[in-house]
Amino acid sequence: MIRAGLALLVLSLPLVSSCNGNADQALWRDDFESICDGAPCGWTQVAGPAGAVTWIETVPSEHGLSLRGAGVAVSRTTMGDEVIGQDPVSSLKAHVVARCDAGAQLTIIVTVQNIAGGTPIDVSGTATFPTEWDGNRTQFDLFPTDGANRDAQFIDILGVVLHKEGPGACEVDYISLADQSVRFFE
Repeated sequence: MIRAGLALLVLSLPLVSSCNGNADQALWRDDFESICDGAPCGWTQVAGPAGAVTWIETVPSEHGLSLRGAGVAVSRTTMGDEVIGQDPVSSLKAHVVARCDAGAQLTIIVTVQNIAGGTPIDVSGTATFPTEWDGNRTQFDLFPTDGANRDAQFIDILGVVLHKEGPGACEVDYISLADQSVRFFE
């Protein structure tokens, strides 16, 4: 497989952008550069056959994770010191640098702590990525999976799940989460 360049892909359904700037506005990010027990540190395979999630070189000097096969999922529930902060957030966007084999797609599910009643809720988005690293950047908004929570405000990120469907593999080099209302550049 030829990896010609780094695809900067960001999870936002209709919006496409290609800008450079400051990544400090991310609420949380992971570049998968650390390895623990054969997988990126902090991530645990939660679905699919044993060994379907591995730590790989994505492009020269960069690392990520590979999800191979249909129905494979990986989860991170230890978010470190990353919190949304003092002001609640009402919507999230995710930025993902990835490539997937033809017919494969990734769904990102983020569990957030809801300020109203303290009930955690899930927000999610699904994307099909290019088959090669191509330098394009796409941003996808994450929406509550429960329509009744569309007006919720979040005060903390509790976990992230990447779920792969379809044949072959998806390789993920970078993921970050940001407030949709903040202009966010990589």
